[in-house]
Amino acid sequence: MNKLYMRYVLTGTLSVLVPLWGAGNAGAYLSPSNPAVLTADPAQIQYMDPSYLNDYVTPAAPGYVIGPGSIPDYLTSPNWAYSPPLRKFIDTLPGLGAANANNLGQYIPVAVPDITTYPGSDYYEIELREFREQMHSDLPAAPNATTLRGYMQVNSGTDTSGGCTDPALNLANPCTGADNTLSAQAEPHYLGPVIIAQKDRPVRVKFINALPTGAGGDLFVPVDTSIMGAGPFEIDYDPVTKETTALTTGDFTQNRADLHLHGGRTPWISDGTPHQWITPAGEVTDYPTGVSVENVPDMPTPAAGEQTYYWTNQQSARMLFYHDHAWGITRLNVYVGEAAGYVIRDDTEQALIAAGIIPGLNPADEIPLVIQDKTYVDASTIAATDPTWAWGTQPWDGTPGGAMTPVEGDLWWPHVYMPAQNPFDFSGIAPMGRWAYGPYFWPATNNFFQPIPNPYYDPACNPNDPNTPGSFGGFCQAPEIPSSPNPSWGAEAFMDTPTVNGTAYPVMNVEPKPYRLRILNAAHDRFFNLQMYIADPTPPVPGNSPQNPPACVDFAADGYGGFANTCASNTEVRMVPASADAISTPPPGGGGVLAKPATWPEDGRPGGVPDWSWIGPSWVMIGSEGGFLPKPVVLPNQPVTWNNDVTTFNAGNVNGGSLLLGPAERADVIVDFSAYAGQTLILYNDAPAPWPALDPHYDYYTDAPDNREMGGADTTPVGFGPNTRTIMQIKVAAGAGTAFNMANLNEAFDPADGVSPGVFRDSQDPIIAGQGNLNPTADPVLYEAFVFDGTDFSAYNSNYNTTFPATYPNWGIARINDAAVSFYNPTAAAIQTITMQKKAIQDEQGETFDEFGRMRAGLGLTLQTPVAGRVNFVLQSYSDPPSEILAEDGIQVWKITHNGVDTHPVHFHLFDVQVLNRVGWDGFMRLPDPTELGWKDTVRISPLEDTIVALKPVTPQMPFGVPESIRPLNPAKPMGDATALSLIDPATGQAWLEPNLNRMFNLDWEYVWHCHILSHEENDMMRNISFEFAEVLPPTVTNITATPNGPDQIDLTWTDPTPAADPATLGNHANEIKFRIERSTNGGAYTFLADALANATTYSDATALAGSTYQYRVFAVNAAGDSPLPEDLIGIRRGTSWLLDSNANGTWDGPSIDTKFIFGLDTDIPVLGDWNGDGRTEIGVFRNGIWYLDLNGNGVWDGTPTDGLFKFGISTDKPVAGDWNGDGTTE
Repeated sequence: MNKLYMRYVLTGTLSVLVPLWGAGNAGAYLSPSNPAVLTADPAQIQYMDPSYLNDYVTPAAPGYVIGPGSIPDYLTSPNWAYSPPLRKFIDTLPGLGAANANNLGQYIPVAVPDITTYPGSDYYEIELREFREQMHSDLPAAPNATTLRGYMQVNSGTDTSGGCTDPALNLANPCTGADNTLSAQAEPHYLGPVIIAQKDRPVRVKFINALPTGAGGDLFVPVDTSIMGAGPFEIDYDPVTKETTALTTGDFTQNRADLHLHGGRTPWISDGTPHQWITPAGEVTDYPTGVSVENVPDMPTPAAGEQTYYWTNQQSARMLFYHDHAWGITRLNVYVGEAAGYVIRDDTEQALIAAGIIPGLNPADEIPLVIQDKTYVDASTIAATDPTWAWGTQPWDGTPGGAMTPVEGDLWWPHVYMPAQNPFDFSGIAPMGRWAYGPYFWPATNNFFQPIPNPYYDPACNPNDPNTPGSFGGFCQAPEIPSSPNPSWGAEAFMDTPTVNGTAYPVMNVEPKPYRLRILNAAHDRFFNLQMYIADPTPPVPGNSPQNPPACVDFAADGYGGFANTCASNTEVRMVPASADAISTPPPGGGGVLAKPATWPEDGRPGGVPDWSWIGPSWVMIGSEGGFLPKPVVLPNQPVTWNNDVTTFNAGNVNGGSLLLGPAERADVIVDFSAYAGQTLILYNDAPAPWPALDPHYDYYTDAPDNREMGGADTTPVGFGPNTRTIMQIKVAAGAGTAFNMANLNEAFDPADGVSPGVFRDSQDPIIAGQGNLNPTADPVLYEAFVFDGTDFSAYNSNYNTTFPATYPNWGIARINDAAVSFYNPTAAAIQTITMQKKAIQDEQGETFDEFGRMRAGLGLTLQTPVAGRVNFVLQSYSDPPSEILAEDGIQVWKITHNGVDTHPVHFHLFDVQVLNRVGWDGFMRLPDPTELGWKDTVRISPLEDTIVALKPVTPQMPFGVPESIRPLNPAKPMGDATALSLIDPATGQAWLEPNLNRMFNLDWEYVWHCHILSHEENDMMRNISFEFAEVLPPTVTNITATPNGPDQIDLTWTDPTPAADPATLGNHANEIKFRIERSTNGGAYTFLADALANATTYSDATALAGSTYQYRVFAVNAAGDSPLPEDLIGIRRGTSWLLDSNANGTWDGPSIDTKFIFGLDTDIPVLGDWNGDGRTEIGVFRNGIWYLDLNGNGVWDGTPTDGLFKFGISTDKPVAGDWNGDGTTE
């Protein structure tokens, strides 16, 4: 049976057992509670609300009703909620800036840069606030509008309208702080502010967490505290200094936040990874910041509740976005609003606009579309469908048996893990279930929290007794239920109401001309297959009727009011059966019936497919999240299709559609509306949720079946939600249209002279692997999910005006059993062969279920030499040591093997990747879709095939140095704890030789890669990346002067050896993180005085005392160590020999004049320090976690105690030495 429809069939089989639910309380849906007193194992329910115990120690009273704090009914209650019926397409689309606000007052603010505070950079102060905003006319308005969290610019931008110039340009009339008078916004607005950046011009941000503190800072959606980073912590170190402390316990707060610039080429300190969060000033907690928080070295240290960011923008024109990434609550923070757009401009893009080749001369012709999905609380039905809901802006007060206090329009979030299996029923199926449950899977998982007794089970219940009460006539509760917490994480959170730019079901008004649409899928879990169709002015009367149908007279809006027994017009897409005998009809506007495309589905899918004669304009895709594509791609409208060839190993994967976007993917498209003047279009989506194996629970569409019997929604009437297929209405104005010039666009991307570089090569980093025309016949079968004829694979040849290899072995693609891939690298101008790094994805398999038996997905490694008949996957947690270790400019090719069921949109921090190909486990190879060529930061990884990507990290270039990331592997646990750390060494597939325990670990530059289905990322589909940056010691600080300034102040100046104004400083490996200033008083020893910012050249010592004599020295400090003093000497280590320039002449004069020591092994790592405090540097080595130090300075290992042997760290660590406590001796 095709898995796509299996659930429909099984649900139908069970429907005789299941009555419908409606409004009212939840008592009607329960089988009888067990009158006996049950006991619960405290170890099994430790994460449950304490009020759950009442369901065990107290017999159920007559009329018992499940409510907030009760144990959920996992079998006869949906434990889900649905938005109130919202009219579609009555509110206009919010635009950029207040001038483009919609009828609700919504708009997306555009940040205004301050160009004076940090000349050469755009500076913003971005504050995170909690606020309210009405997101639809049928949702509450202010002051009771939907509560959200989002960003707001709070500093003033520079007004250049008076003629002042950028101070970085050194021109006349430079702008000053007095010109910072422009305000971007007076209050927060959803999805704002958008930041517009310029290539190679940095953006600096001071981020201010202004959320409420204490209980007021708790999220208003359910937070599962069993998710690592969201609940308790137990640490024995200071999270800021990392110094050892007494054991400290507590709970992570829910008002933590940070900023991740998604797709940015960013230094790790500003990447906004999960451990870089901060709490608001005034928050009372022993854990105020994440362990990886580091501020920008040349910006003043911010106050509590603030942090600084530096985004380089050293990338081509593209659309990015910035969003929260806080450990354990990313998915929730993003859902409630912590995300905003970000656009980089460059000269290539501006030339295209100026020439009229792409729209944008009129800024209104470039429109951002940020698509998400939400569910809003319907206060009239939530008690019936989700009886334990206890959150929102008026949360349950915690009183056992106390009433629910739902608030209309609050954001809703799933919180009960609903097993899809019921082994105590003849079918084995729990009709209301949504996800697999480990103890009921095969083989049964041995997760720590096993099923517990069901307080609603009645052992006397007889399913064959017609008088058995309860919602399922003749249905009896099972004797056990999951021990999952409530609230519980769920494997996905697919919501029922699409929003665009923050408005549910908006209307976009356009002229009959081309527009450039910048589309971002910002949904947390849902994919989209976007298409456009002419709206149906006379939709047919639905075959299904909801329990509470809307009364047309109750609604007054454009397009509403009783059309052919329906409530609305132009709100739907004309549908036909997905069959060979479907009959098309002419669309309005004079169009005729078109020939049916060969790709139009005929698989009998429920709901049918759009009428092919009603198609709207095609998409012309010119860019993805990685910037401009090598070649424009025309995407006709096309319903989603699946690989139905059961002879292939990846049958069931999506193999076709139109504009396909997984979470976090972006599309830069041109749409020509000139042929649709005066018409109304619908932006339509039919992507499966999950992708690719659709679950009808999450497919909301007009006249859908009544799915309440399986815990789903009632049927959707015409003109109303819930509906995830009809996203937006597009109204094209009447009048003469101006058609788009496709020939000019093609010429710009592929100049006819065969010499000019074209858009891609002019703007983008060179590709890694040259690939010839591997598909000269333009056969769509050879692509992953591109069903259209006529597009060959010649884009790279055209871009580079060459012919890359297109045959084995140098064709740049990998076969299923290849260990390496060979290709022509256009930068190296040579054939390169790269051994592939073998990565793994696994989901919905026994070893991936979590401690509660919840289905999850994981990342890890495939053994380098897989062998049939053995376990070849080694999954790892986010807390495990990194296995992805990258070097500067080092090319890697990753072969990501996916053993599971979901397609995962995998996002890579720091770098973009080039998709080389995919290959099914049966060996059938597929090329990347034409829309995936060039560069990507988020890639769809599909089941039962390998996805091969090439990457070459490009080091962000900054005018300062950055420290290395040294932190605990698991920042929620004390040193030596094994929680959340794997037992298996991924390199060998065997147990670790040294115990894998929580420890301080040097990740160098810390990044991550993860699934951007945020529910997957959070539990625990994310891995660390270690980027090895080779710092070198800073040069000596020179020209130090000390000038008295009054009786008790001395002003210091010095020359920065890597000055910020010098172009050579940008990216210099010797750049300092800071300057350390030391002072000698009256000829005494030098002691620490103060630190100065990177790039500083002055310091005022205000602690000087009259009558004392002072001497100063200044060190430039970076991750490699301190700059040498002028009197310091140099040396090298060669093999086991240490050659030291004793006479300081910079030349090796032989051992009779200079010094030669033999110390250590060739494979040791050298370390230097003043081990004995004599003011001289001694040598030492680090070997497999052991330090051998020449304490007496004679250059010979004399054994202990004369010399020093210390065990600190493990073999893979990098040694760092320094005077950590200021005692004059190196530790």
